[in-house]
Amino acid sequence: MSLKTRVDALGSVRLLAVLFSAALVAACSGSSGATNTNCGNGVLDPGEQCDDGNTASFDGCSATCQLEESQRVNWLKLQFATDSACTTNALGNAVVQSLAQSQLQTALDKGIKDGSITILLEFLGASDVTGVDQSGITLGVLGGRVESTDAGTGYDGTSDLDWWYQPDQITVAASGEPLAQLPASISNHTLTAGPGSVSLNLSLGGAVTAMSVSHASLNAPIGTLSTPLESTNGGNPGHLPSEHVAPSLQTFSSLGATQSSGAATLCGNVAAASLSKALLPSIVVSSCAGLTSTSTALDLIVSGCVAFGSVHVVTPTQPDQVDAAQPAAGAGAPYTLSASSGTSIDTCKDKNGTVVSNLEACLNAATYSSYFKFASDRVIVR
Repeated sequence: MSLKTRVDALGSVRLLAVLFSAALVAACSGSSGATNTNCGNGVLDPGEQCDDGNTASFDGCSATCQLEESQRVNWLKLQFATDSACTTNALGNAVVQSLAQSQLQTALDKGIKDGSITILLEFLGASDVTGVDQSGITLGVLGGRVESTDAGTGYDGTSDLDWWYQPDQITVAASGEPLAQLPASISNHTLTAGPGSVSLNLSLGGAVTAMSVSHASLNAPIGTLSTPLESTNGGNPGHLPSEHVAPSLQTFSSLGATQSSGAATLCGNVAAASLSKALLPSIVVSSCAGLTSTSTALDLIVSGCVAFGSVHVVTPTQPDQVDAAQPAAGAGAPYTLSASSGTSIDTCKDKNGTVVSNLEACLNAATYSSYFKFASDRVIVR
């Protein structure tokens, strides 16, 4: 081979290497062909569902300029029995008197309406926002609050389609992703998610408390499609015009329905430790013998309540489940809780009847099965 031929061949090899490297860089950086490189320019370009002028996620429009589907529970009913959806329900079954059941439900209704009870659901990794069929997605579960600038200005948490919410920072990671995530899928317009561990902001009559729920599973019919609202006043409800949401885009506007036949279901095990932090309202304290101003929901459920000397309100109930993610206390479950005096729970015995020295470990591991029905509507989480 002549020197000239060898040089030409070497030059061809180098040229091919340069071209291959350029193609690889383009593919990895998203600058090739069909990949949109204009996301974040504040203009709705082909292939984009929205463009809010940035490439950040978890602000209503994702880093790839796709609309982020989020829902907020706007109808929540504590169940006091079991059925095929949730076959165990120690928490609800403990409350046997109809007036007490009504009072518990009234507290939940009030919290949902005024926004103090806010449970947000974020669909992560969902490429189809119409809610038809999709596997391998994740459902993030967060606490949150309505955008403070609009609180009290016509706000109704039972009807808050496309209102703005801010997540509680203790429920999100530094990246902005929800800390609590459930494996999920959508099939035939029905969402299934779980099991997994979540935290739910709930009130059982007293102040709203973060309830740790293990083995949480939900099943929710996907609601009808609608076009996301656009804000007309720079505030709630709706997306800002600067977010450039595609006018033809439609996403599912709800999960479940506000009626028993179409409601979504949530089954899970509430930690005894969470119940031990939930103070009781004064009406319960004054009605149930032995309770004080420092009594908790756990004291009430373990000790029970007989009001006015003869009315059985709450049946004394022990934890019926265990959080497998928590270390076993003592020799393990089943755990038996009691009060050494009065009704304040301060003693835990393991399956052998031996007192567990670490009460906190026992309360974290011991759980009560529970059952809720719910519905939600689409909101904007920023």
